[in-house]
Amino acid sequence: MENKLTQIVDTIPTLIKNTQLNVSLEGWPAAITAIAFFCSGVAVYALKVTHPNESYAREDDNDVYKAA
Repeated sequence: MENKLTQIVDTIPTLIKNTQLNVSLEGWPAAITAIAFFCSGVAVYALKVTHPNESYAREDDNDVYKAA
């Protein structure tokens, strides 16, 4: 098992070297992609600004529920 894993790991650089990825967007698909990308960044920033640190549980909140 370990020998096969070593062989797979040894072939990864060759696989990366021989792999090509070409992305080309033109016209309205490119515009929609750019708008969606930048709007998602704005949405994430807006959520982060309007809800600071509310995702973390606070001990005071848990004590209230335990007492009830």
